[in-house]
Amino acid sequence: MYADVLATGAVASEKHEADDAAIKSIDGRGVMSETLKENIGRIEVWMRLLYMLLFGVIYGVAKFLVIAVVVFQFGFVLLSARTNTNLLRFGAQLSHFVYQILLYLSFNTELRPFPFSDWPTSDDLGGNAGVVTKD
Repeated sequence: MYADVLATGAVASEKHEADDAAIKSIDGRGVMSETLKENIGRIEVWMRLLYMLLFGVIYGVAKFLVIAVVVFQFGFVLLSARTNTNLLRFGAQLSHFVYQILLYLSFNTELRPFPFSDWPTSDDLGGNAGVVTKD
């Protein structure tokens, strides 16, 4: 078993050395200057940063709204012993919207969330909006 660990470490070390050699072979100093210059000069990268900053701010507001929905829904349940269907629907849509923001911010999608695309609807949620389950 110890031999397997040593062999795995040797393979990882060889891969790391190969990666270092590939980087250094680009310009001899270990800096990928041409690729870096191309990436820095691409307007799409900078526009993505601006959108990410915008959606970071929107995410903060949406997070506050989710907390407000939770508090209001809890208050509604305390007062009436049932959930508010409008709050259920809005909470589900808002949660899906937050999920879309997180997908965009983490580079898992290029599709920008609302207001650059449609607001999530009950159809987008797979019919789970407003469904309450009891354990």
